[in-house]
Amino acid sequence: VVHGDFRLDNMLFAPYGGEDPVTVVDWQTVSLGDGLSDVAYFLGAGLGVEDRRTHERELVTGYLGRLAAEGVTLPADEAWARYRLHAYSGFHMAIVASMIVGRTERGDDMFMAMASRHGRQILDLGSEALLT
Repeated sequence: VVHGDFRLDNMLFAPYGGEDPVTVVDWQTVSLGDGLSDVAYFLGAGLGVEDRRTHERELVTGYLGRLAAEGVTLPADEAWARYRLHAYSGFHMAIVASMIVGRTERGDDMFMAMASRHGRQILDLGSEALLT
C-alpha cells in the first residue's frame, strides 16, 4: 500500500511522543504500488537539497533494514534503482496537484518548492538513465 502524498504536511506528530508518536493523514491518493515511491517522495519533498544529498543513501538503507527486520528482503542495488526511478513521483505530483486544487499563496509556494526539490533530486540521482 502506497500513500501517494507521503510528505510532512500529511503527518501529525504527538507533542509528547507516546505509543503512536506519528499519525499519517490524507489517504485520498492511496494505491497498491512500490513502497520506495513513498520513500522517494518523502525525502525529495521533506528535506532540503543539501540534507537530502547528505543523508538519502543512509535513510534508504535504514528503510531496507526495517523491511528486513519484518522479514522483507530487497537487494540494495535494486532498491536504490527503484528509489531513483520513483524520484519522478514527487515531480509529477507537484505538477498535477497544482493544476487541480484551488490556488493559494501557500499552495503556490509549496508546489514550487516540491517541483524544484524533486527536479534536483531527479538530476542528482541520474534518474533519467532509468527511463526506457
